[in-house]
Amino acid sequence: MFQTEIILFLQSFESDPLNVFFRIINSVGYSTFYISLAIIIMFCINFRKGFYLLHVLLWTGFVTTFLKEYFALPRPCDVDLSVKLINKDYLNPTKFDSMGASRFLGGLPHDVVTYFRNIENYSHGLPSGHVSATTALWGAIYQLFQQRWVKILSIALVVLMPITRMYLGRHFLVDVLGGILIGMFFVFFFYFSVYKSHPIRDTFIQKVAYFSLAPRAVLQLAYLLILPFIIYWIISQENAKGPGLLLGLNVGFVLLTMRGLPLDGGSFFRKVFRFLIAAVFYHGPNLLLKNLGLDDIPSLEFIRMTVASFTMIYFTTELSVKLRLYNREALNKLQANNAST
Repeated sequence: MFQTEIILFLQSFESDPLNVFFRIINSVGYSTFYISLAIIIMFCINFRKGFYLLHVLLWTGFVTTFLKEYFALPRPCDVDLSVKLINKDYLNPTKFDSMGASRFLGGLPHDVVTYFRNIENYSHGLPSGHVSATTALWGAIYQLFQQRWVKILSIALVVLMPITRMYLGRHFLVDVLGGILIGMFFVFFFYFSVYKSHPIRDTFIQKVAYFSLAPRAVLQLAYLLILPFIIYWIISQENAKGPGLLLGLNVGFVLLTMRGLPLDGGSFFRKVFRFLIAAVFYHGPNLLLKNLGLDDIPSLEFIRMTVASFTMIYFTTELSVKLRLYNREALNKLQANNAST
């Protein structure tokens, strides 16, 4: 599965229309796209499902990043000069030629693996981050939304992304299979442990007394507020964006559940305004630190993303409630009770 023959076979069909098509598919596998899509779902379609999707994506990303660093294996374009870099504007610069596995279940040559493990800041291949994220996102969307076109689109992207990454010369067959397994694991793990779990789902539909010291409340707080710090401690500082994003989301979510989560719905323009507010709150701290020259300091990455994601989820919701772009669930229930009495 570390052979380059399958990649060379796919690239034998190279044409300008195929290149454009696979580049478009490839573009939906970057974090900028799928995080943005989850935020759109959160503030324009369903707040709880958007929050759920972000958790599926972030946990998939944590495990993918950890395994990339653990296996530390090169990409096919780096071990075989014949593999084209189709999405690049330059020829394959590798000094290795035909150094993929000699048989289907064989491994890469030891000296080649050692060479790339000694390169600082090298982007390793196994497992594929594009494939794991795409599988997680669209697999979860397939489960959460029942529209037929959504299901067809989800299946198509999950199938096409592994082919795309091999066609572009960026991953071996084993890389994309590993990405599929990781993505599907978190799709089903969250579906059965969170989405189908009534005690956990209660967190999404009612106010939670987190500080009651009840066992369920303590476990939820540990998951939401302590685990992000543990992940940050485990992974390298260069990958601190994910844990910071998770912590900020969770802190904002905890505060919102104590007051009442927002009700979905509203006109098209209200949904658009909610998303625009979220975009401002999410990108605002990043732009501020960039103007101050502090955006490239690794030690601040965790704090920067925590602030950005917290302001995005909490202040977007609170401001939207004040501007009547959202209704709050708890307030609606109170009004209904008063009206009945």
